[in-house]
Amino acid sequence: MDWIKIDVEGAEVAVLEGAQEVLRRFKPTIWMELHDTWAEVETFLTQHGYTICEKIEKNSQGLYRRTGYLWAEPVAAGKI
Repeated sequence: MDWIKIDVEGAEVAVLEGAQEVLRRFKPTIWMELHDTWAEVETFLTQHGYTICEKIEKNSQGLYRRTGYLWAEPVAAGKI
């Protein structure tokens, strides 16, 4: 598995928690859409050996205050 895309309308942390074995075993690159879960997602990913490569944040007037996209890659072996 090379990469995964996550777009779950605010349930990002729950999906990452459920995917812990996949992340540990396959170490995919992650591209995900975020909805007000920035701090929690970034903390989770860094605690699980990922580095944030790019963030595209948008302020919104809709249901969510902060939306956007995040790209994360596993830290190379020996650099954690």
